[in-house]
Amino acid sequence: MTARKERAAQEAVIQNLRAEGQALQKRLATVVSEYGVYLKKSNGVSELVRSEVMNSQNTTTVTVPKTASKDAMIIPTNNAMDAVILVLIDGMSHMVHDELYSNNGGAKTAMRLRAVVREKLAAVLPAIARSGQYQIVIKTFACLKRLRERFIARKLPIPGLRSLTFHFTEFTKVSPFYDFVNTGDENQVSVRISENLKLHMASGQCKHIFFCAAGSPRYHDTLNRHLAQKEKVTIVTGSVVDENIRRLGLRTISFANVFKASRLNYGVIDTTTKPTSIKAPAELITPKLSSTSVTAVPTKGLTSVSLVAKEVDAPPLPSPLPTQARYGLVPINLARQRLDFRMQIPTPAELQAYKERSKVLELCIDFHLHGNCIASDCMLSHGSPLSPEVYNVLEYKALGTPCSKGSECRSLDCINAHVCQKEECARAGGRAALCGLTDAMHHVDPHVAEWVVGYDDAVQSDSPAQGDVISIAGPRVDGGGSAASWTTRLDELLS
Repeated sequence: MTARKERAAQEAVIQNLRAEGQALQKRLATVVSEYGVYLKKSNGVSELVRSEVMNSQNTTTVTVPKTASKDAMIIPTNNAMDAVILVLIDGMSHMVHDELYSNNGGAKTAMRLRAVVREKLAAVLPAIARSGQYQIVIKTFACLKRLRERFIARKLPIPGLRSLTFHFTEFTKVSPFYDFVNTGDENQVSVRISENLKLHMASGQCKHIFFCAAGSPRYHDTLNRHLAQKEKVTIVTGSVVDENIRRLGLRTISFANVFKASRLNYGVIDTTTKPTSIKAPAELITPKLSSTSVTAVPTKGLTSVSLVAKEVDAPPLPSPLPTQARYGLVPINLARQRLDFRMQIPTPAELQAYKERSKVLELCIDFHLHGNCIASDCMLSHGSPLSPEVYNVLEYKALGTPCSKGSECRSLDCINAHVCQKEECARAGGRAALCGLTDAMHHVDPHVAEWVVGYDDAVQSDSPAQGDVISIAGPRVDGGGSAASWTTRLDELLS
């Protein structure tokens, strides 16, 4: 009898909880519906203001709602014929610093962006910067649902989707020319940014584009098609390292007080005052190796780089290793073994730049690639940031050292090898002479099966972590040649 009463009481509690849950769901649906109406009204007003400003021939002022800070309250709007300085932002690859997502961070983000763009513009287009006859237009694209998932996966301090929405709403209030688009689909982010890039590259009124996007083959393809207008574009580094974009040789800078940077971007130098020379696209994809390769010459336990004449007869071997990074994720195969990104052989110009930089003292890989060196008695060179050319060679050399965690590694900041990419070993069907990687690293399935959440060494312990599965790739990720045809002599560089 007592048991029946207890069961009845428990069932009553469950029924009450269900009723409460249903009531909460109804309230939530009402709030979501009302918020949708609010967004529609807000967007309509924003479009109306933008239309009025663009049609105005005189300088006027736009009053920003009280939620924005005092510095952003009065914004000059320019004549319709003023120059347009476009800032394209991929919110998935270029995330702002965590503290900017709290309180009134949206307005602060917008003002920081405006300030740094003005500063960089003075170096790129000094005449336009001095005249003041220009308008900064910022277009940000992101999938808020996926962005929130990444915050949760990495245990970053973000309350939720509502906070992200509020952040970007405050961002757009600072100026009628600052827009945010929630694409709803992550794939649409790169599509919209690429199309906007094409549109404004063809526009005579748009004088310069700060390109804050990475991680999609579309970006590389679109930029590559516009290399004839290379002076019109500046690449801004962010949370994702895009090796393909970096090899285009475009002017590269960072907005350090706005965007979080990957440790692999710490070596990027500001090239606004001294643009990197641009190579022909064909040379970027397939370096000319018929007359030059590399050899490593041991000197007092260190490795130096020199150029050696050598004919390359063997064709490159295919490699399905990935070429594009995904923010906060690392690639693994079906056996849950960590994979590396496919690397390209350094060009002769990059090797020469490396020789010049390291001729006095060998460069410290930990300091320049990983962001810090813990050796108190380190005798290697730390010094100033590396040029992109030198950085590429040093990054390539780092793959000659096996990761101590091996295939279990899930570190986002790891600079060492988890898979052997040497062509000599691939042709031998296993570990070749002088290869410094482990036997196990020569028998790893290089096909990507999943992208799992990685951990940041700055906030996690050194213990291996498996990571949580985010998505499962359907088809295999296939690519071109094995690191653009590595030669036996070059393999010695990694030994």
